[in-house]
Amino acid sequence: EGVLRIPAPQVMFLGMEANTFKFELWCYVEDVEQSARVRSDLHFDLYQRLNDAGISIGPAASPPPPTIVNIPELDKLAAAAVASALAIEANLAGGKSEDEQTEQSEASNEDAAMSDDAQAK
Repeated sequence: EGVLRIPAPQVMFLGMEANTFKFELWCYVEDVEQSARVRSDLHFDLYQRLNDAGISIGPAASPPPPTIVNIPELDKLAAAAVASALAIEANLAGGKSEDEQTEQSEASNEDAAMSDDAQAK
């Protein structure tokens, strides 16, 4: 009651998330001042129909716990990235070509990795 037949109501399938399907019901009402009541009636009707069909609606699923990733070599990677950035910056200031910058950057990364290996021993 209160929902117009023309234009016809539409159900839009918005997608899936975790263990849920997301839908929207689009419909037009006869009287905009009655839209809150019509919305409530539609929710009650939908709930009753799902219940009659044996479909129970529970609380939303909890998000999974966060995953902790340990990267033991992260300090070495960070040091190599900093060394590479500094080498590129120095090369740009010195007017070197991109190939020369790449060679210098790779050498800096190897030096940083060797330095870290020496410190680890």
